[in-house]
Amino acid sequence: MLENDADGTEFAALLKEVIAYYSADDDEITEEDRAYSENVYNYCVNVAEPHYSYLNYYVNYGTHHGLADISVELPSTDALETLSFVGGIDSRLQAAYEYMVRNGLCFYDDNINNYLGTTYSLRTYGDAGVVVSYGSDLIGTLIHEFGHFQCDYGVESTGEEIFFGDTYSEPLSEYDSQGLELIATDYYDEIYGENADAMKFIRIVTLLQGLGYTAELTAAEMSLYNSDISSVSDEEIDEYLSGLYGDDWYEFCSQYFTNPGGYIKYSLTMFDVIQMYNLYLQDKEAGLEKYFEGCSYTGGTYEEATEKLGFISTFDENAAEYLNEITSDIFESEYGIDYETAIEYLENGTYLGKVYPTEQRVSVNGGEPQTLCAYNKDGYNYIRIRDLAALLSGTSAQFDVEYDEESYTVNIISDKPYTSDGTEMISEVTAVETAGIKESDTAALLLDGEDTYFGQAIFLNGWNCYLLRGLAENGIIDMDVDYDEENNVVLITAK
Repeated sequence: MLENDADGTEFAALLKEVIAYYSADDDEITEEDRAYSENVYNYCVNVAEPHYSYLNYYVNYGTHHGLADISVELPSTDALETLSFVGGIDSRLQAAYEYMVRNGLCFYDDNINNYLGTTYSLRTYGDAGVVVSYGSDLIGTLIHEFGHFQCDYGVESTGEEIFFGDTYSEPLSEYDSQGLELIATDYYDEIYGENADAMKFIRIVTLLQGLGYTAELTAAEMSLYNSDISSVSDEEIDEYLSGLYGDDWYEFCSQYFTNPGGYIKYSLTMFDVIQMYNLYLQDKEAGLEKYFEGCSYTGGTYEEATEKLGFISTFDENAAEYLNEITSDIFESEYGIDYETAIEYLENGTYLGKVYPTEQRVSVNGGEPQTLCAYNKDGYNYIRIRDLAALLSGTSAQFDVEYDEESYTVNIISDKPYTSDGTEMISEVTAVETAGIKESDTAALLLDGEDTYFGQAIFLNGWNCYLLRGLAENGIIDMDVDYDEENNVVLITAK
């Protein structure tokens, strides 16, 4: 048993035991099993993972245009009452909702921020129960779990069927939940109010990204199962998974321990859900019927269920192209974003992510703070190189700036007073219109004519901006950088 303070190496040792346990019956694996495993791996590497990059073109465009901006705290009060909107989608969902409320089969706590969302299926009794605690977006989690509930409640079976039959194997295990999440975005105005557009964009993006993310987890898991894990040290496994998912990898890879192979169900299901949702956007009635049709399938394989639905399988040779095509259809239908526009926007220098303009006060060598326009990305300040040169002029860390328009290179000339060009020290916050990272051969930062190979830079509104701490820590500018959090002042000390 692991202690509460167990580290990654201890979790790696436990994972080796889990893999050894499930690999003990390898001799019983059939050729059909091996073919399925190969199909899964090919799908993960050649279809799902590349789709994540493809999707980023749309994410980038939408995020930069404010589609993901949340302005106030999300609603969580009277969450179960808010969920009643499902009655407006379909009478079958209305009946399931009323049954759940009438019998007290939903338990939630919006004061707990640790994620818990699960639906317990009580098949013998024809009932199910929902348990949720998630303070950041309780409604979103309830929608997901209610998707499971409406599929599970009212289903009865004998004990023999449960323990010895395949009645409850679910080839599309997340179809009911992920599908309802997408359909429900039509009702976000009454749920999220002024945050409706942002929440809809975030929900669609998150679900589509999940297809690639869960496939990535599956591919890593399969690489572990297909290696001689007994000859690999605990430290090496910890290092491998930490490199992919961070030091707390065991929190992201929990199904490796509890449900090996579980992640792929989410990804395969999402492939079918995207097809259902694309149909729903074209014809809501037909899309809803396809949703309930998919929810009704139990037993059998993923391929069999997909064929019954009339969908393209993830294992089809044209799956990658088809996935990109329906992704484009969804974004064009909902946001008017076509692929050519999205890719052109990225290639013209738009950064993948959000860069926030901000007023930043800066003090040099303990002097009176001066205010300038800085740009914050991921909690770090980027400032224009000419602003920094103006701030340090006359100190021991002073430098001048030369810019070569033909090669797009910035040359820092050390120990020379700054020569003003009249554009520096703009104190008024300037909105981000374009923000990107230039190609490596056009973004060079030179120090006295020599390439610094400094990559912590953003090209903003036509200006070269650099990570302030990075310039100091890499010895490019002879200075120290600190931060006075109480007064919100960046402290620069020339060495």
